[in-house]
Amino acid sequence: MPACLNIFPEVPITEEWSYLTDILTTHNGTESRISLRGDPRVKVSADFAVVTQEERRELTSYLMTVLDTPGINPIWPYAARITQETSSGASRVYFGPATVQLSDGAPLVLINPTTRACEVMYTTTINSDGANLATNTVNDIDTSWFAVKGMNTLVDNGSGFGWRQITGGMEANFESWVQTPIIRADNAESLTTLDGLPILERTALSGGTEGFEFVREVVDYDVGVKDISTRHSHAQIKGRRTFKVDRIRDATDFDYWAVFFDTIRGSWKPFLISTQLKDMTLASTLVANGTTMSIDQADADTLFHAFSMGSHFEILYSDGTKSRHTISGSTGSGPVTVTFSPNLPNDAKVTSVARISYLLKARASDRIVWTHDHTESKVSFEIRTTDEG
Repeated sequence: MPACLNIFPEVPITEEWSYLTDILTTHNGTESRISLRGDPRVKVSADFAVVTQEERRELTSYLMTVLDTPGINPIWPYAARITQETSSGASRVYFGPATVQLSDGAPLVLINPTTRACEVMYTTTINSDGANLATNTVNDIDTSWFAVKGMNTLVDNGSGFGWRQITGGMEANFESWVQTPIIRADNAESLTTLDGLPILERTALSGGTEGFEFVREVVDYDVGVKDISTRHSHAQIKGRRTFKVDRIRDATDFDYWAVFFDTIRGSWKPFLISTQLKDMTLASTLVANGTTMSIDQADADTLFHAFSMGSHFEILYSDGTKSRHTISGSTGSGPVTVTFSPNLPNDAKVTSVARISYLLKARASDRIVWTHDHTESKVSFEIRTTDEG
């Protein structure tokens, strides 16, 4: 096995999850999708500060030994300090496993950042306070050590050093050689659904985009005559969404995203995502336990309600709670009467509404990008509305 990469990188660290979806489209535009990767391919990009010649020698030695040999590398954002000493020759280590995000049988890297000692292990079972190991430790593992998630990777071609007058840095990219599960042991998170579709219940950061894609075919006969055709009844809305993930202080926040991505697998499965905008404004006050509402948007029924992508919505009440509904009918022209299910809450709070937003039926991109800082992460991906699935 190649030398252990025992130096912690600078932040931010970039991590990409890549799914693979096979899309089969018929002549009438109907899609059939097959997920070809149950677990994503992972690519990690990291920068290492190189201050001393010893650090340069260690990193050079590492790079020289990984020419054609996949090895276990630490995935540094997923780390926890050792909480209880383990004597050499033992097969049990103690740490908070929630932030390390390990599944049973996954690789684990033990690193002492002070002495640069490093051990690569495989776990057998994950416990509430650490992990059992398939082999015994060589060193005494005390509380100066860290437990870091491991991944079987291959170092990308072109990784290497950049030098300044005194110090330098190494930039390296690692791509998973063996895909490992993204859901850790003891992950207890679940997804809320509506009409069988998972709802993304996290709030996106500001700065999202909203573009329109016109799926059409333009034929140019090069003689001044053009023809245009489409199999779609409306434009698709697309854009990038970015979310903050409290990776360290609330590990269940990352757990939620792991379950979400494991469910949709990139662009395979559609889901519902709020626009977080005031898409519909009420023409009259809602009634508790009601199944209809009157809105001012005269063209809502033809632009959104007639299509599967715009047939769901959520109501944010002034007290911060939400209810989510499916549109079954939409009639009139300013105001428009919207019929929906399930019933509104049988509560006086329905008379005080902060906003009504569409829950767009959408798919994510196959490429998910994580940017990890010390305690928090950002996850970013493209969405595209769909009437399929």
